[in-house]
Amino acid sequence: MSRSSSKSRGRHCLRAHTAQRRARCAEPGTLLHWLTERYCMYASDKKGNIHIVDIHHLPWPLQQAKV
Repeated sequence: MSRSSSKSRGRHCLRAHTAQRRARCAEPGTLLHWLTERYCMYASDKKGNIHIVDIHHLPWPLQQAKV
């Protein structure tokens, strides 16, 4: 089991999770793949200009967990 804590708006949160399966990459064409494999970042500046940045990374290994 893995535990992590974070501080958010003055509150402390404790999360615990247990891995349910071995890590694997999402299959192309699935919703999970679409949700996790983002290769572009979009941002706007104070003037309203849109900026696009390419992101290069290996596929994220994912695994089911029980929270």
